[in-house]
Amino acid sequence: MGKLTAKQVENLTEPGTYEDGDGLRMVIKDSGRKFWVLRFQLHGKRREMGLGGYPQLDLKKARAAAYEHKVQILNGTDPLAKRQAEQAAQREAERREMAQLITFEKLAADYRDAHGLSWSEKWRKGWLRKLELYAFPTIGKLSADQIETKHLIKALQPLWSTKTRTADEVRGQIEQILDAARARGLRTGENPAHWRGHLENLLSRHEKKKARKRQHHPALKWQDLPKLVEALRKDPSHVSVAAQLLILTGARSHGC
Repeated sequence: MGKLTAKQVENLTEPGTYEDGDGLRMVIKDSGRKFWVLRFQLHGKRREMGLGGYPQLDLKKARAAAYEHKVQILNGTDPLAKRQAEQAAQREAERREMAQLITFEKLAADYRDAHGLSWSEKWRKGWLRKLELYAFPTIGKLSADQIETKHLIKALQPLWSTKTRTADEVRGQIEQILDAARARGLRTGENPAHWRGHLENLLSRHEKKKARKRQHHPALKWQDLPKLVEALRKDPSHVSVAAQLLILTGARSHGC
């Protein structure tokens, strides 16, 4: 039999804790807010869980909720841990539902907009164009959470032996976009576009290494330089003028 009555609960206004019995108590804050709390002990640990606010949860409903939780406790179940697990599962379900609505195409555009403010317009277009050509046909309509290693292999493997450098650049772009998606809570787990310890075991490391080697253009013999300058002088284009400047001043085309 509880100590409190419905009328008492209604009329209580003084901040404090009011016991009903068997661990059920009403708490009144300085703000006047009233809510129910259940105190219990399980496996030698004392725990406390909120049941809900008053008057949404009146005395009768609070006792019923407390009884239901105490039955779980008698069966060895921690009702607070159970509720927390259910809440976590609900949040995960909501996250997955939201993630399903955002495609990789949208994530790519978001990444470009967030990071491409300092890029040239040509670079911005080229960055997205590579994805349009080599990634979107396979993963463009998938959400970040749906993209798996098999999708990366399907997109990259046909290019890996013929356009290795481009394929690796696309792989890097996908990796960045999926990392950003994970930071936004739109993906969990490992990034399937990671190279080290992952794709390096599935795609040729030799081809990647070979594609990354710097290829130098053959040097012009100094004896042929006068003929080149003569030919350049006949060409009024900006490229020709720049080339003549480099030759006459010994300037470098790139900073040190």
